[in-house]
Amino acid sequence: ERKKWRDILDRLPSLPANAEGVWMEFSDKGGLWHQWDWTRFMAIFPMELVGKDHGPALLREQARKSIEEYYQFRKDPRTDPFASAGFSGATFAAVLFRMGDAERGLQLAENVCAKVSPSGFITNRDAHYFQVDAPPGFSIFINEMLLQSHGDLLRVFPSAPASVEPVRFHSLRVEGGFLVTAERRENRTQYVIVQSLCGRPLRLLNPFV
Repeated sequence: ERKKWRDILDRLPSLPANAEGVWMEFSDKGGLWHQWDWTRFMAIFPMELVGKDHGPALLREQARKSIEEYYQFRKDPRTDPFASAGFSGATFAAVLFRMGDAERGLQLAENVCAKVSPSGFITNRDAHYFQVDAPPGFSIFINEMLLQSHGDLLRVFPSAPASVEPVRFHSLRVEGGFLVTAERRENRTQYVIVQSLCGRPLRLLNPFV
């Protein structure tokens, strides 16, 4: 199947962007850019084409411009119901963590969680529809703050917000077949323990500087 998928990959078009370098949903349509904002940011999460330190420089610059344009339009995604509803807000929070924007990512993640009913299935107490795809993704928030491994690079505490409380995790699995354990105290990484399960090369972003 590799030949077929390589042919498809080689024929994919560039990500659509306007003259200002802001990502759009479609290259040939204007109008409602913000109807489904999460689709514009899929290149960051879950497609992993770009991140804070990953991907082509052009895409990283477009990603930053698109995020700022999103905030200019939404004004305050912490309170805008369309910005934080369900999987749309969950996806964008993960996008912010991938781009290293820990503070805004945490604000949006907390707002998404606050809008879920105790049942965990609908976006708020008065919602008239079920949305079962949002709650299972809540674990993404914590994972993205603690550990990332996209782009063949291991990042420990890549988007951990500043905190007076110690943070530690044990044996989280990452790409390449590794189990990682680490601790952070007073906003400094104290140690990182990596267990290799497959004997593959490891690239680790220095977490001690």
